[in-house]
Amino acid sequence: MDEPSVKEVLEQWLRDSSFDAPPRNMRPYVTFPSDEAFALYLSDVEDRPEQEVIDLLWRMLSACTSTMDTQIYRLVLNHASQLEQEDSQQTLNSGSIKRLRWREKTNQGDAWEGVTWVLEMLPGRPGSAIQALDLYMLAQHGLPDRRIHTISDAIDIIRAKWIGNPKTIAERVALLKELDPRKFEALVAALWREMGYETILTPSSQDGGYDVHATRDLVGRNERVIVECKRYKEKKVPVAIVRALNGLGNPELVHAKLAIVTTSGFTKGAKKEAEDNRRTELIDGTTLVPMLNEHLGADWPKRLEYIVRLAFQESSLSTEEQAPI
Repeated sequence: MDEPSVKEVLEQWLRDSSFDAPPRNMRPYVTFPSDEAFALYLSDVEDRPEQEVIDLLWRMLSACTSTMDTQIYRLVLNHASQLEQEDSQQTLNSGSIKRLRWREKTNQGDAWEGVTWVLEMLPGRPGSAIQALDLYMLAQHGLPDRRIHTISDAIDIIRAKWIGNPKTIAERVALLKELDPRKFEALVAALWREMGYETILTPSSQDGGYDVHATRDLVGRNERVIVECKRYKEKKVPVAIVRALNGLGNPELVHAKLAIVTTSGFTKGAKKEAEDNRRTELIDGTTLVPMLNEHLGADWPKRLEYIVRLAFQESSLSTEEQAPI
């Protein structure tokens, strides 16, 4: 028997995830069956009935308790038993753990309270719905990976269905200017990774003057690129930023190429400084967008949250910092 196609797998998954699915097929936790299925769904979500999309988002963002939650709960209980009383109580009173304790006592409630309330902003205020989900993930430290994936997928669906895929360079630059600065750094890391580099994201603070360290092996040599990211809305990158990057004192970086990537532009002084230092490349918003189109695909705005999430996973963080995704 032939393996089912991605389209067949997706359509079966959508039937099983719908409100009309038989109870035995209903999943307590809704995630797409594969990255390929998710990409296929995004490719035609604009043509799907609005209520069908909202119903799927409701299932994705609904309150639930999964096997994963109970496993984490047991691990946390074991960890808390080894802590001092004050630290133990603080651990047990956090977010989903407190809800699981309540569920264990009363057999009521779920480990994850869900965020379906954001759907009240659709279809009229999709940007606000995306902002709300972003802030929720920022506030909820320690969300399980699958839950982060689900919320990120929901953001991409909302953007693709109600905001659309910006077509022009100007529209795409405008999208980048609204991106969280840390996510912008991850997107740039993803770009360099697709250009054949191994990438390291530095911590969001105390980064030593740059955001992405990219390396690749070429015949007879190792190439390094130090990338500084500036997600500016209007302000142009001043000459001081270029000089600071040129002046990095790490002897290991003396022979590295330098790049400054921004969503805006550069002052005349910054451009002159880069011309005088031939190893420094300046990439403004109108240059960056074609690079993203070429290496990440023309539909990258539809997959923005997915690309950023993957970048945090694949780019080695130089500390144990939790990425805001």
